[in-house]
Amino acid sequence: MENGKWDWSKSGPARVMNSNGQLVTYDNRRVMAAQNAGLEKIPVEVVDPEDMMPGSKRTWGQAFTRRFNDPRNIELGGPVPTQGLSQQPMISPRGPR
Repeated sequence: MENGKWDWSKSGPARVMNSNGQLVTYDNRRVMAAQNAGLEKIPVEVVDPEDMMPGSKRTWGQAFTRRFNDPRNIELGGPVPTQGLSQQPMISPRGPR
């Protein structure tokens, strides 16, 4: 991202949801990478928590809740609050779930 060669048309926009007036992201790794690369803007798609995720049996709201309560978050200090975090989270490597 820092060198400007990231192709947002391939990855798609970062999905965000309004949670009590605060936009929170589902795509925390890409948003964090963009922040660390110094990008001022990124493409986003505001999703409705009641809408179904494409190719899933969950709504966006259910998917966000599941991600916030991921066991890796619990291990690193607890679930992510529904209003998101005001600072960058610690990112742990993906592993077996």
